[in-house]
Amino acid sequence: MFFEIFFCGHSLISSVIYYWSRVHPGAQGEVSFMFGLKFQGIYLPWVLCAFTVLMGGDPKPDLAGIAAAHLYYFLKDVYPAEHGGQKLISTPQFIRGIFGNEVRDPNTNAFGRHTWGGGQRLG
Repeated sequence: MFFEIFFCGHSLISSVIYYWSRVHPGAQGEVSFMFGLKFQGIYLPWVLCAFTVLMGGDPKPDLAGIAAAHLYYFLKDVYPAEHGGQKLISTPQFIRGIFGNEVRDPNTNAFGRHTWGGGQRLG
C-alpha cells in the first residue's frame, strides 16, 4: 500500500530478476532483448523497467520489486561478507526442515516420502 500497488505479482517478478542479476553477475554474458538490443545481464531489471515506461506503464511496481530485492541482497549477501559472516536475515526454520541442506536419497521427494523407482536414462 506504500506505493499504492494492490497486486504485487509484477513486483515479485522484478525482484527475482534483480536478485538473479546480482547473485550471478558473470554468468549472464549478453542478454538479447527486443529487436536485437544486447546488453549485460546485470542491467536486465533496469531495461525491463525502462521498457515498461516506454510502453506507457507505471514503473512503481518494477521499482518496488527492485528496491525489495536490493534490500534482501544487501542483508543476505553483502553485509555478512563485509562483517565477518554476521547474518541479519536467514531462512526460517520450517523451510529448512522441509528442504534442508543434507544430502538425501534421490528417489524421495522433499518430504522424505514416496520412494519411486530410480528410472532409466534414455539414450
